[in-house]
Amino acid sequence: SDVTFNLLCFGTNFHALWKVCRPYNNDTMKEASNYIDTLDANLGATAMHYPLHEVYVGADVRERDVFVLTDGFVDDPPATLQVVKDHQRLARIFVVGLGADVSYYQVRELARIGGG
Repeated sequence: SDVTFNLLCFGTNFHALWKVCRPYNNDTMKEASNYIDTLDANLGATAMHYPLHEVYVGADVRERDVFVLTDGFVDDPPATLQVVKDHQRLARIFVVGLGADVSYYQVRELARIGGG
């Protein structure tokens, strides 16, 4: 399969499971599942523009779909939306807001501008 993936966790800072996307297969899926099991959902603020920029910078010629799960109010909404606007041809963004603290307006705007 030509499908590749990676996981980026974000809050005040962000980090990726791998330095580059890896092929989707049983081994990488198991590694990703194990990684998810170790995550702490309290990563601080919701600074989304930095990890989104990282996703775009690493974008290659493949079509890229980005799935964002967030439980908070996005820090610096103008910067976040600008990153998506500047790179919207490189990836589609699908956003899921979880919980009562989510800015549903921001979630909808990210998805709308990102083509998700």
